[in-house]
Amino acid sequence: MRRVLTAATADQKRKKFNMMRRFLSNKKNTLVVLIMVFTLALTGCGKDEKDDSKKDTATTAQTVVTSEEGTTTETAAGTTEATSDERTTAESTEDKTEKTTAESTEDKTEKTTAESTEDKTEKTTAESTEDKTDKTEASSDSNIADSSEMVEAEDVTDENMTPITPDMVLVGEYDIDVLSSSSMFKIVSTKLAVKDGKFTVTMTMGGKGYLYVYPGTPEEAAAADESAYIPFVEDEEGNHTFTFEIPSLDTEIKCAAFSKKKEKWYDRSLCFLSSKLTRGDYNEGFLITPGKLILNDGIYSADVNITGGSGRAGIESPAKLEIKDGEIFATIVWNSSNYDYMIVGGEKYDAQIVDDHSTFTIPVIAFDYRQVVTADTTAMSKPHEIEYSLRFDSKSIKPAE
Repeated sequence: MRRVLTAATADQKRKKFNMMRRFLSNKKNTLVVLIMVFTLALTGCGKDEKDDSKKDTATTAQTVVTSEEGTTTETAAGTTEATSDERTTAESTEDKTEKTTAESTEDKTEKTTAESTEDKTEKTTAESTEDKTDKTEASSDSNIADSSEMVEAEDVTDENMTPITPDMVLVGEYDIDVLSSSSMFKIVSTKLAVKDGKFTVTMTMGGKGYLYVYPGTPEEAAAADESAYIPFVEDEEGNHTFTFEIPSLDTEIKCAAFSKKKEKWYDRSLCFLSSKLTRGDYNEGFLITPGKLILNDGIYSADVNITGGSGRAGIESPAKLEIKDGEIFATIVWNSSNYDYMIVGGEKYDAQIVDDHSTFTIPVIAFDYRQVVTADTTAMSKPHEIEYSLRFDSKSIKPAE
């Protein structure tokens, strides 16, 4: 089969060749063929030139580049390379921009998230701290008695007082008086111990209603550690006593007292008095005496101030003074005849009525010193003892005329 097809094919080729030879044997036909070949050649060449022209235009186009140095000409190849470089640069820049933008966005997101988390943490911490503080304050406040739960406070000091410090008093133990700002905090007796340059007091209470005292305000007590509280101690008779240090006598001292029944801190003010101390209980040189002022025996006058009572009572000032053997004696003239006796330093002195005024001659411990006295008045339906304090001003001392 294959041989038959090959023979037929060869026969067809011979026939075509013979036809072409006969055609070309005619000169006229030969000329036509040459013209057609030439025309086809020209047409193909023109097309190639156009294509080459286009390629050359694309590849040999010139670009004018202007710079600060002048104008230069580059070939299209350079432009193509430049374009390629620019495209690469653009792509690189775009990639970097996208990367930078992504990183920036990521950083901002992380930063925002961190700040948000931090803000929330701080806010939560602040709110938690505030809540705890509020709860602590509320808890503290619930342990403090307000003014509606207390009786009206009384003054425990007066203008004649001057602080008496431990260095002024001889070492030893003394019975002293104390004033309390509340009738509900009753103190029946007080002992003062002077040792190692300190004052230590022991108060014996009139009841058993308080578990602790604290030298300070109720707010300070509520905020303090329990170890700072001063608990009561029972004495031999079963009374509650409290022992603690104080800075001075004749000075207001804040003291918080914790009620056993109410379980609250109550505001108290105390003043431990020097009025029971005698001149011999003081260290030499601290009291203003005639010897310290170099006053000879004789008659003098000095301004005297009085406090206590209802405020209606008064005495004559300046008062007459007599210095005798280094001791001071004052003549006290009241503004009425209603006082029948006075008690000074435990001694009773009867009145002399002079020109319708109760008049007394009493001993004075020192100048510029708060001296407590008691005067009995008959102006009421029944005689009544009233406590006063006197203070003689050393700067006003004058010899009698």
